[in-house]
Amino acid sequence: MNLLDPLEYIPAYFKVLTKADASGQSFLSPMSLLPVQKHYIQHRTHRDLILKGRQMGISTGILASNFHYLLTNPFTKMGVIAHKEDVAAFLLQTVHRFYNNLPPELKPEVDLKSSSWIRFPVLDAFIHIDSAAAKTIGRGETLNIAHLTEVAQWYE
Repeated sequence: MNLLDPLEYIPAYFKVLTKADASGQSFLSPMSLLPVQKHYIQHRTHRDLILKGRQMGISTGILASNFHYLLTNPFTKMGVIAHKEDVAAFLLQTVHRFYNNLPPELKPEVDLKSSSWIRFPVLDAFIHIDSAAAKTIGRGETLNIAHLTEVAQWYE
């Protein structure tokens, strides 16, 4: 297993919730990368603009790929800005799910968890997830990764 390869790491270690089944139940499952997610990971650049349909798995794929990068590259500062607070909360919950289900040997120490931050002191890295309505995200931070969702829906 090449821990630096997101195409190997993500399906092996990240977990996601399945879509609800006929009885309305969701389950925790290893994240099997969809073809569109694999394509993105294989062809991403440092500045990608993605126009897509809904419910294609792109946001989850990008979030997984970026979080994998943070976990395997010290000094990474990551910001995720969603168009609405509930979407930001969902994305942060997804990152927590990725982290909480890692095997202990791959779980870096966390010294700060808040409603919008997770900080990893040994890696000297953090992830900050908030809505576009937040006044503080990205201010005073030099981000290595910025994931901006639904920018056309941001409030003025």
